[in-house]
Amino acid sequence: MGAVDRGFLSTNPAASVRAPRERRALKERTKYLSAGEAELLFRAMPTDNGRIKPLRDRAMIALMMLEGLRRVEIERACVADIETVPGGDIRILVRGKGKERFIYPREDTAAALLVYLELRGQVPADATGEPIFVQMRKGGKLEGRITRIGVNKVVDHYLLKAGLKKPGLSCHALRHTCGALLYQATRDVRAVQETLGHENIATSAGYAHIVERSKMRYTREIPVGLTRI
Repeated sequence: MGAVDRGFLSTNPAASVRAPRERRALKERTKYLSAGEAELLFRAMPTDNGRIKPLRDRAMIALMMLEGLRRVEIERACVADIETVPGGDIRILVRGKGKERFIYPREDTAAALLVYLELRGQVPADATGEPIFVQMRKGGKLEGRITRIGVNKVVDHYLLKAGLKKPGLSCHALRHTCGALLYQATRDVRAVQETLGHENIATSAGYAHIVERSKMRYTREIPVGLTRI
């Protein structure tokens, strides 16, 4: 019997305590694309520079998969958030979950974004400002700021087209892809933290575990090989 049952305590001080979640299980559920799959996703997208929608979609997915933006950050992005820095490059003020940060997009991402905006032209501002990404109706009609559901539809469309769509693999998987591929390329957890805007570096370190686990080949330690037979 417990202390409450015996009358020593009126309440159980451990009643609200829960066992810690299994960190490994959480990491196993993290969905991301490999470098080859990321290439397939881009190849599934039209490259017709004469139409606004393909340009919008390429810029949107590049910002998510190569720069680590969240769906909500895509939705909130405004034209006024883009600034030119010395040397001619751009930086973008990203309005995230409770805080803001600047990103300095790579050249191909920046080019895709600027070409899209140039062809699209100016659109009416809403209460937040002039949106970067807008909804597009049939016939190419522009219709205000894109919604989070709209972002989902764009991402899911191309994942399906590329043959990559799986349960649980959608917008946030592109952000995970950025983190996983960035760590794989740099082995620098701090770079992942700064790029994705994590407050706690332990969150960024999770991408190191994902990448290292995917590359493990434990059987290599066995001192037997086919070349020796």
